[in-house]
Amino acid sequence: MAKSRLDRVGFHALNGVGILATGVALAIVFNQNLIAYQNCGERPAGHACSDAGTSGSLALVALGGSAVLVAAFFLGRSRISRGKTGSWFSPAALGAVVILTLAGLGVVIFATR
Repeated sequence: MAKSRLDRVGFHALNGVGILATGVALAIVFNQNLIAYQNCGERPAGHACSDAGTSGSLALVALGGSAVLVAAFFLGRSRISRGKTGSWFSPAALGAVVILTLAGLGVVIFATR
């Protein structure tokens, strides 16, 4: 059993926050993609706009963020089932989602310059 009920509740609450954070991160990156395409439409006709920024940034945030959250969930759950503290995996996953969001924004900004 887990060390405490509070550890188990905190673990699941932080996982829920991580899922919401990934959704917010996707919305932020998608909004930045829309702004980049609007700016691309205002450029001269000879300037070609690439879809690389959209594909790369959204995949980075969606797939990377989901993979980090799933890994943190299973690692934390296995530690909790062995009676150890496992809730520190969730804040680490939240930090990784923030880093992936910043990387996705960087891809959008540099790919659509």
